[in-house]
Formats: sequence, structure tokens, C-alpha cells
Amino acid sequence: MEPERKRSRNVFAKVALIAAVLTVMAVTVSASEAVQNWFVRFFAEINRDGLTTGQVEYIEENTQTILDSQTHNGWTVELNSAIRDEKTAYIIFHIEGPENVDLSRWMDEAGNLHGQVLFGNSGMPAYLRGLEKFFDFDENVEHGGWGYHWMDDGDGKEYTENLVFHLEPETMHENLDPFGEDTVYHFRFQDIVWYWMDLEYEQELLNGKYAGQEVTQFTDEENRKRHRWETLAEGVWEFEISFGQLEFVEGELLEIYE
Repeated sequence: MEPERKRSRNVFAKVALIAAVLTVMAVTVSASEAVQNWFVRFFAEINRDGLTTGQVEYIEENTQTILDSQTHNGWTVELNSAIRDEKTAYIIFHIEGPENVDLSRWMDEAGNLHGQVLFGNSGMPAYLRGLEKFFDFDENVEHGGWGYHWMDDGDGKEYTENLVFHLEPETMHENLDPFGEDTVYHFRFQDIVWYWMDLEYEQELLNGKYAGQEVTQFTDEENRKRHRWETLAEGVWEFEISFGQLEFVEGELLEIYE
């Protein structure tokens, strides 16, 4: 049995910054230029035409810097910063491991995914370990569209990465603001693991027990043998964030495209 997959709109496939109120200026900032605000770098990299100086100023003025960090067993997780518009929010968690860990090398020499660092309560490890998901919404707020992605933090260090969350929550009440002062989002990360697939065992199943089947439904026991992980650090990193203090200019949208 496979775990239920998160509702995601593949939000990192293409993101464009729409600045309806700003006057579009001829001078743009390219992704290669040094910028202090990581969100500027993020949107500049995925926006084909770069960002206008006005757009850069908007991002810098509307980013909430938090810098709340916790360290367990040599691993530091920092709730770094966040930005939102009327319906969407992005949250950056900065991850720093021991200096002998390479968080950027997930591929083998042939370009195949050979493993990756995950939190122990995310993805298949969470499902097979019976752990709770790593964030909770207010009881009156539904997940809606959401996703997360590991991304280069731009500091040149192999042992650091950013974990970027995208949230587009839905509410069960029209008068409830999912980003209001009373709405708190709770993140709880449990353990850090190195996760990989036992492809040899999987192929053995496909050539034997499941040979000729168009759709393969592995058992939980088989999934535990296919999906493998090694615990790199035990610990719980917990954070809360409220968007009530984040101001934005109406009409400035961080709009998501499929």
C-alpha cells in the first residue's frame, strides 16, 4: 500500500512574479547578480525576463526575516524568512549539517538519483514509520495547494540547503483569513535521514512476483525493503509562524502557473 500523496500543484515548475501596481522599469536584475534577499534570487532565476528594480524592492520590503534556529546533534534548522500575497505564502527553512555532509550530491555519476537527505517524518519514511506529518494548519484552514522543494541556498557550502515551502491554504469559512494574526502554522521536523531505494530488490519483485502486471501495488513489507533509510541525526525541530505581521500591497501577486 502506497501512502496518500500530498496535494501539490507542481508549484516549482514555473513561477512568475506579477507586479500589477509597479511601474515596469527598463533596468532588471539578473539571477547571477549578488543579492542579499534569497527570495529575490529565487524569483529572478525562474522569471525568464528577470526582475525590475521595482519588483526587487517589493520583495525586499515584504519579506519577513525570522531567523529562529534550533540545533540537535550537529544539525541546525532555521526558520529563516517568509513572504506572502493575498492567497499564497513561501517559507524558507535553512538546513545546515556537519561540514562532512554533502547535501547537494543526490545523483550518481550516471545522473541517477541515488539518495537524498530528508526529514524522517516526510515522504515514504514518515508513512512507513507511522509518524505525523511535519506541519499542521489551524482547524478551520485546509491544506489546499502546497508543496516543498530542496533548493541551493547560494552560499557555496555543500553542507547547507534551503527547504522552501509553498502554501496556498483554503478556508472553511468565508470570513476567515488564512494569513490572519490568529492563524498559526506549526512545523515539526523529526529526525534527519539519508533515504534511498533498493532498486535491485525492486527489480527482483518486478521480474518475479509482479511480472507482466501493468499496475504494481507493493505490500507494506515490500515497501519497507524497497525504501531504505539511515538516521543521520535524531531530534525534533519545532517552529510556529503567523503571517499577521506580513504586509503586502494589494495587487502585487506571486502568481503560480502549472
